[in-house]
Amino acid sequence: MPEPTIDGLSDDIQQSLSRCFEELDNVIREQSDEQRQKFVVPPMLYHYTDGVGLFGVSESGTIRLSDIHGLNDPSEIRHGLEIACGLLEHHSKDGHPAAGQFARHFRQTMQGHLEKMGRFFVACFSRSGDDLGQWRAYAANGNGYALGFEGGLLEQAFISRGDERNTTIHVCYDDAALAQVMERLVRAVIPILALPAKRNFGEPLIREFVTTIGASLSVAVVHAALLYKHEAYKNEQEYRFLHVRAFTDSVSDLKRRARGSRIIHFDEFDWKTRWPQALREIVIGPAADEAAARSFVSECLTAGGLKPDKVRVTRSAIPYRG
Repeated sequence: MPEPTIDGLSDDIQQSLSRCFEELDNVIREQSDEQRQKFVVPPMLYHYTDGVGLFGVSESGTIRLSDIHGLNDPSEIRHGLEIACGLLEHHSKDGHPAAGQFARHFRQTMQGHLEKMGRFFVACFSRSGDDLGQWRAYAANGNGYALGFEGGLLEQAFISRGDERNTTIHVCYDDAALAQVMERLVRAVIPILALPAKRNFGEPLIREFVTTIGASLSVAVVHAALLYKHEAYKNEQEYRFLHVRAFTDSVSDLKRRARGSRIIHFDEFDWKTRWPQALREIVIGPAADEAAARSFVSECLTAGGLKPDKVRVTRSAIPYRG
């Protein structure tokens, strides 16, 4: 993200602010690099969906990256945000009163105005192509499908879009590690919050100073939260494709859909044009009528210009009771 600057600040405070923003970026970059080095791209990545999703992915040749605020379960992101808010409140107790005010405002932002700080779009995959929890949660209660893509080809199709805002995440299920990352982010911010206190900057400039720090910390905290999930979800073995935009970036190229009473933006990436052979397998859900499902799979693949005989079709091995 471009480093924000604030007109009117003294050089020493602007330099401190720049070092803070640099540290926030470094924490996320280091953690992302560490996870990429620790975990190789899975040989197969499965995307759980229903019949509509199967038809859409096959026909359009694209995979949707949804705004994180439109996820089925946004609480998985808020778990990490709560850890950050708690650490910020804890460390602010021993600091300048400005730190305590910042901590309270930051929690309010995280709870009600997070979407105004940055735009994060994700597509979720799993290393497991036959997981009961995901059949129930993401694939029409067992009546849907798990689309199996060759991991290396799919990631290459995504990264090679030429957009540096694209990255992939091997999700970790380690609350202790997540807390350490959030601790580093919080400690980067706490020392500079009191810097304007003894300067005659005026309320508008101080407010801009605090708001700018809050926005940068928010983006870093959300990014860190996306690297992890609660340990209770470990069976999902999730792998995320992530696209990040600053709040000031244009969204005119994005598509929109309705979800309840909200309009959700989403991005798409084209996997089929470059790597049509990336789709290797389709797993039929454990509650589906297998004969009907196999016929439907064949029709979907044909509609998308794909060769049904080149995609392995299997059925879930899970005995399903609904």
